[in-house]
Amino acid sequence: MADVGTGSGCLAILLAHRFPRAQVDAIDVSSAALAVARLNVQQHDLASRVTLHRSDVFAAVPPACYDVIVCKPAL
Repeated sequence: MADVGTGSGCLAILLAHRFPRAQVDAIDVSSAALAVARLNVQQHDLASRVTLHRSDVFAAVPPACYDVIVCKPAL
């Protein structure tokens, strides 16, 4: 699964909790957002299942085939 524009990581964390066998890529271009997401992922003890990527959409993410992609773009 992928959460594009993860921000605080809330959707990635939600996916990981709802689907306990899933691996989730949490992607954001903002290093500040990823710092918050990292804290939240650690607080939920999901660091082994949620991987953070600093990337503009999929530009710097290793190639993968996702079953689910979620995105809540900032307006």
